[in-house]
This record gives sequence, C-alpha cells and structure tokens, in this order.
Amino acid sequence: TLNVIILSVWTALSPLAWERDVVERDIFGREKETRGKCASEHSLGFLIPLIILDLGVLIFAIYQAYVARNISMEFAESEWIARAMSFIMIVSFVGIPVLVIAADDSQASFFVTSALIFIGCASLLCFIFVPKILVRNEKGNIKSAIRKSKEKTLSSTQSRKTNKKMKISRTISNSSAGPQILVHPKLQEKAQEELRRLKKANQELRQSVGPSKECSIISELEPISQDEEDGFTSDL
Repeated sequence: TLNVIILSVWTALSPLAWERDVVERDIFGREKETRGKCASEHSLGFLIPLIILDLGVLIFAIYQAYVARNISMEFAESEWIARAMSFIMIVSFVGIPVLVIAADDSQASFFVTSALIFIGCASLLCFIFVPKILVRNEKGNIKSAIRKSKEKTLSSTQSRKTNKKMKISRTISNSSAGPQILVHPKLQEKAQEELRRLKKANQELRQSVGPSKECSIISELEPISQDEEDGFTSDL
C-alpha cells in the first residue's frame, strides 16, 4: 500500500518525461552521440523513501520468518519465506551497485534492471510455490500407496477366507464318511487279557458249583462258540 501511495504521488507531482542527453560532441560543438531516457525532475526524493521502505519490509519479513521457525512446516512457510527474502536481499546488495556503475551505459543499465526484477520475482515465486507442488505430488504418491496396500490386504483376506472355506468343506466331506475306528495294539492286548480273565472266572465258577447245578446253568445259557469268541477278539 505504501509503495502504491509513493508511486502515485511521484506520478502526479513529478511524472516521467522523455529526455535526450548529449553524450559526445565533435570539435565544432555539434552533437555526435546522444542518449534518450525517461527521467523525472525530482526522482531522487521518491527513490530514497521507496528503497528504505522496501529494505525495511524485507528485513522485517526475515525477522518474522526467524521467529516462526519452530512452527510446523505443514501449516507455516517461514522457512521458504526466509530463503526467498534472503535471496532477494543478496541479489539487491550485489545488483544495485552494478546498476549504479552501469548507469552511463543504457544497454547495460537496462540489462541489470531487467535481471534484478526477474531474479527477485522468480526467486519469490519458486521458493513459495515449488515446495507446495512437491508436497502435493508426495501426497498423491502416498494416497496411491495406501490404496495399493488396501487392495493387497483385501485380496489376502479373501484368499484366507477361501482357504478356510476349502478346509471346512474337506472336513465335512471326511466326516460324512462316518467315524474312523483306530485299532491300537495295546487295546487288543487288553481285550485278550479280559477274555482270558473271563474264561478263568468261568472255569472257577464251574468248579465251585456241583454237576447238577452246572447242567441247569448251562441249559439256561446259550453256549458261546469258538467262532464268536474269535470274532469278538477281532472286533476289539
């Protein structure tokens, strides 16, 4: 705002006008070389306040960036603003003396002035906007990586579910065939020992009872054949 005010007052009170200065004359006093430029009669009185104002704002911006250096860079741009301001200050300290030295050469003065304006504006734009573009690209890469990881997780989950369903179906198909009886050698030995014990108890019972009672008990009971005993042992 202050720049606009100073430039407006400068344009109103002492506008720029085209002037031609004589650079060189011949021996007869005639103009040999002239140089034209836009100049103001009281330009120095307006240039000094502009330089002081811009340098003061530049130094204040660098100070504010230094104060805000600990703020999270996701919400603040103090680092890049400080770099841009520092770069502009360095270019100004180098370019302004060169501009003063080359004031007599119109082409050199025009080149230095154009270079100062271009470098100052380009550095400010690059330091402010290039980091934002890079962060946006990084966020895009992060989003794509998250999406790919989600798709991979879903595919692995579906494959695990499919494998689990296949295991369950196999278990059901095996169970539909009926229970499987496992025959162990120890079980057969125990069954044979139990059978021998029963035979021994049967013999003792026959010896303890008399012949008449034995005949009555045998007539009431159905005799067990040898084939049935062998079948019982084989089943066990």
